[in-house]
Amino acid sequence: MVTTRRLRYIVFSLWFVPLMFVFGWFIAMEDDGLRHPTCSFTFYNRFPFRITIFLIFMLPLISTLVIYGCILVKLLKAKVEFETYCSDQKLEISQNNNGNKQNKTPAMRSLSTRSTNVYSKLKLVWTTLLIVSTFSLSWGLCVLYFVTVCAEGCMIIYRENIGLYMSLFLNSSVNILVMLKLASNPFIYTLRIKAIRSSVDRFLSKLLRRPIGTKSYYVTSLVPTTTIEPTAI
Repeated sequence: MVTTRRLRYIVFSLWFVPLMFVFGWFIAMEDDGLRHPTCSFTFYNRFPFRITIFLIFMLPLISTLVIYGCILVKLLKAKVEFETYCSDQKLEISQNNNGNKQNKTPAMRSLSTRSTNVYSKLKLVWTTLLIVSTFSLSWGLCVLYFVTVCAEGCMIIYRENIGLYMSLFLNSSVNILVMLKLASNPFIYTLRIKAIRSSVDRFLSKLLRRPIGTKSYYVTSLVPTTTIEPTAI
């Protein structure tokens, strides 16, 4: 089902449809937007447009959080069951090998591969949840402020219930959160890779003048990883 052509159509639609939807607001009402002689878009500062953008933003976001939460619960249950199964299988394989630890049977290699796949999927879901949750904290607050404060019809009316300086402070705060979110994305993606975690740990050790000989948590991860890890969306 997930083909390259369909993915291209989906990505194109994700960019094109919202632009056309917002463009529709600019031409829908008379004497407003592009149909105004001086292009004065008063609809932008009113509640109907803002609540529409808020719902379009929040409904998919909440759905994504719920879906990935369910996937995480399923994977955690599968992890516990799989670890129990692995311990039983390793005990049985070690008994069949008569204590010969150097002899790795095909069953042991298959068990190790399956264990790596389970942990890799679990790490992928955790990374995706981290991406979505930080996105919710930054852009979610930004959209919440967008729908709460406006010039007409909102809970807080600009220049009536809230002053210029307080509005400037809140605007700056939510935009700083968005900037921090954009800046943190590369770290969230790349710190999943063991080699980069090791490099960051060595850099911090030199910066803080710590001894590099002792391996830290970032150098030796308890979770096995594959050579090529999947990339979170």
